[in-house]
Amino acid sequence: MTTDVLQYFLYIAQGGITFENASEEFHISQSSISKMIRSLEDELGCQLFDRTRRSVSLTEAGKCFYNNLMEIRPAYQKMMSQMRSFSSLNTSNICFQSSAFSLDITRLINRFNEKNPNSFMTLKASSYDSDALLSLLYSDEADFGIMHKSIFEHNDLCNTPLKDDQLIAIFSVKSKTPKKSLDGSTVPILWAELRNEKLLIEKSHTIAYLMPELNRFFGTSYAAEEIENWPSVLRRVSHNEGITLAYYSNIDIIDTTQFHFCPISDIPDTPLVLTIPKSRSEAVFQNYNCFADFLLSEGGV
Repeated sequence: MTTDVLQYFLYIAQGGITFENASEEFHISQSSISKMIRSLEDELGCQLFDRTRRSVSLTEAGKCFYNNLMEIRPAYQKMMSQMRSFSSLNTSNICFQSSAFSLDITRLINRFNEKNPNSFMTLKASSYDSDALLSLLYSDEADFGIMHKSIFEHNDLCNTPLKDDQLIAIFSVKSKTPKKSLDGSTVPILWAELRNEKLLIEKSHTIAYLMPELNRFFGTSYAAEEIENWPSVLRRVSHNEGITLAYYSNIDIIDTTQFHFCPISDIPDTPLVLTIPKSRSEAVFQNYNCFADFLLSEGGV
């Protein structure tokens, strides 16, 4: 058994949540987590979870395994902390903006660590809220992060662009608002042209956190209706009940036959960047540059 699968087991067991929730938290496919848990159960010779379509719960064997893991966990963490004091590894913590769906961050970090024996990267935290990630950076809880570049400049940060990722407005194909050019492409729109549209966004998601920044930048006060989940947002937009916003990299998970995708031309570029406070030490910057070169050369973004 690996430390990864034990981490996944503990996360699911502690939260009483589904494998789908765990896959979103760790940025790994649901099928991969399911296979690893099945492999762990095969290794132990017993079933750890009772599974239903909507939830999972611990079996008696699972409860026993969980209790034992929790007993030895402090000793394991103490051991790893002591071993790092003897290590020559250059270790860094990274935070990650969860809206970057196109990145399998866990896979990339594992591959980086395999290819760079003198450096070690760990995922500190992930969040849809870029301000929360910036707080981790400024408080030194994370060394650097992957996120969309802020609309406002942060002169105390260094950014390495990883991928262009424009913010777009999504309309129903039934909407008459988007204009078409002669070649059939959607003509870009201005932020002010959205003022008469009903804006629908997913609750507690990246765009919900971005709205105050957009309103501050444009001096507007657009309010959005927050919907519980992304499929519900798309369903209502497809019925022409409103529009929504998304990053361009996310539209590959959308049925493009039901929507028009309209660039917002007056919003500053918001590429996906690897960002680091300028105050970081030379050793951390060394890891930062090494990871940036890795991401760009591997084609993982």
